Amino acid sequence: MKAPLRNLARFGTISALLIGFSCNAASPQNSKDSSKGQQAGAVLLEVADVPLPGPAVRFDYQSFDATHGRLYIAHMNADQLVVFDTQKRQVIANLDGFKRVHGVIAVPGLGRVFASATGDHQMVAVDMNTLKIVGDAGPINYPDGLAYSPATKRVFVSDEHGGLDAVVDAQANKLITSIRLGGGAGNTLYDPGSGHILVAVHEINELVSIDPAAIKVLGRYKLPGIENPHGIALDQADRLAFIAGEENHSLAVFDLNTMKLLSVV
Repeated sequence: MKAPLRNLARFGTISALLIGFSCNAASPQNSKDSSKGQQAGAVLLEVADVPLPGPAVRFDYQSFDATHGRLYIAHMNADQLVVFDTQKRQVIANLDGFKRVHGVIAVPGLGRVFASATGDHQMVAVDMNTLKIVGDAGPINYPDGLAYSPATKRVFVSDEHGGLDAVVDAQANKLITSIRLGGGAGNTLYDPGSGHILVAVHEINELVSIDPAAIKVLGRYKLPGIENPHGIALDQADRLAFIAGEENHSLAVFDLNTMKLLSVV
């Protein structure tokens, strides 16, 4: 589960669905529509259907920059990075030069967007203001998901086929080192509650916790019932992680306070 935008192709176009987002909160009409939806028992509301540029081929990760109201979308099979204005509900740029782009993460504090150009084995840095490429870091065998540690100003990159998490200095755009995981790297996420990096690891079916300052593994947590864990989503308020087993179509509920597996569905 890499959070791709899939199956949105219709009549040769791709559409973005903006679902009950902060960008529609200020409109009275949208408030009325939301009220109607809530009365009807709707959980998610379609507020817009916007065509995206390029061919109707696979999208992958997206990253929302709440500071500037932009959504950055990896158009993987088109080798492009799409920049979408969530307030105006329109594409403001479609950037070339991102071969087989998978992961993307916006870091407003640095004025940068980082994307994994998997086909070039690099992590690419983009200036948020000019939307120009300003650097790259590598080589990384198969760069995929990205996570940013604000305290260390480092980007952690899933090297899915290399069995590593690559560590990049986000300011210098320089590969520092790599951390061996013992299996293929699934999603890599930053956990604000602990300040640690979390990685789902294939084959050995573990959740790995990394100290981003010391650049070392802090703990390994078995996920029985989960085969090839890949996607991770965090519930910060309740300190839970939801980890998807892509091989057996399962979902783990993991307690981030006790670092224990609660259930598998």
